[in-house]
Amino acid sequence: MPSNASALNLFSRGDLCGVLFQPVGASIAQAVNITGWNRKRSVLLFDCTHTGLFGVGTGRIVGKADSSGTVNADYDMSAPPYAPVPSIIEGVSGIILDFVSPTKAIQSPITIEELNWESNTTTQVKWNFTWKENVFVGLPVYPSFP
Repeated sequence: MPSNASALNLFSRGDLCGVLFQPVGASIAQAVNITGWNRKRSVLLFDCTHTGLFGVGTGRIVGKADSSGTVNADYDMSAPPYAPVPSIIEGVSGIILDFVSPTKAIQSPITIEELNWESNTTTQVKWNFTWKENVFVGLPVYPSFP
């Protein structure tokens, strides 16, 4: 066992790491009963290759940061996503908290881009939504470390 505690791996069980969503104007954030979530951070890269590089490689300048994600769930008729709370409807903006541990979450200001449904004869009805970052709603916040 390592003598340095910072060398330990601190993994979180996925079933304990859910999602909260608070639409703009709502007084509380609502827990969403999910089966999983994913997110990605990216930056816009500008190709600035020029003849002064003599055709060797590609030069890039970093532009703005962005993020997006998907939340997956089983459809629960007692708590549909389009109910007034949590109001998960395409075009709705708000704050999403993607939990990376039971007590720590990545907070992102978002706009819901798509609400998707899936039905299959061998499984339950499923739904998901995709979102994109929207800094007109707020700013992204990462949890404290560790």
